[in-house]
Amino acid sequence: MAYTNEPVEPGKVSSLPPEFCRPADCRRLFGLTRTFVYELIKVRKIKSFCLRKPGKRTGIRLVYVESVREFLRSEMEKAE
Repeated sequence: MAYTNEPVEPGKVSSLPPEFCRPADCRRLFGLTRTFVYELIKVRKIKSFCLRKPGKRTGIRLVYVESVREFLRSEMEKAE
């Protein structure tokens, strides 16, 4: 593991692409609207899960970014 003395910027965790993101973040990453992302989740075209504390009714919906990439690649191949 390499250590650094670079200052930490708010909201910036790593320079690596994220493994998970919120549905709204898919617009910034892929240009997909939040509504469209939820439609893809509903028909199981992309993977997601709800992260919540035990006993709580609500949580945070997270999307597996690689599944979005796989979906977009398959759509691109269909278009060729």
